[in-house]
Amino acid sequence: MAIQLRTKAMKAEFGLATTPDNYGRTVAFYGTKQKYLGVLGMKKNVVGGQWLDE
Repeated sequence: MAIQLRTKAMKAEFGLATTPDNYGRTVAFYGTKQKYLGVLGMKKNVVGGQWLDE
């Protein structure tokens, strides 16, 4: 699923470019599903995320 990380805080916490150690970790995002980058995802209404492996 493609997720748009809309804020700097989300990019810093969940983005692989800033935190490559996150690769392979499980996270749940909260928002409205819609087509994003040609696949099912979340774009405009992503309100947050939570790590599931903590």
